[in-house]
Amino acid sequence: MNFFNEKRGLGKKAQVEHEFYYIIAQMFLIVLIAVALFTFIDDVADQTLFEKNYLSKDIALIVNSIYASPGDVSYTYPGDIKNFIIDFKPGQVYVYEEFEQYEELAYPKCFYSFLEGSNMVFEYAVVSADQSQLKINKLGNIVGVENE
Repeated sequence: MNFFNEKRGLGKKAQVEHEFYYIIAQMFLIVLIAVALFTFIDDVADQTLFEKNYLSKDIALIVNSIYASPGDVSYTYPGDIKNFIIDFKPGQVYVYEEFEQYEELAYPKCFYSFLEGSNMVFEYAVVSADQSQLKINKLGNIVGVENE
């Protein structure tokens, strides 16, 4: 596409030179946008926010299911929780990394609520990051969490 023609007063040599600089500027912008995009993707790939959010919701839904189940239940969570600390507080499951527990204001806490049964007792616990599995037990009217 020729934007610059003889009617604008540019000679043939000036036209070629102007289009050459125009193409160079476009290539520079393309490279700049590609570098910014790849930097953003690399930064997002290193984040664990999605995984923490997923774990908090998944574990809270499992606790709700165990509350609703009849009889005694022993459930071993099949997911990988080695890199995270899972903190059970009244009605909520918090998931965070070990360094985040000391810098509470710098990192948002990922949590999800679960419905506590009024006739059930939940034994709150913190599952540390060095444990490989999470086990949720229901015996009678007591629901508890332990490392395995």
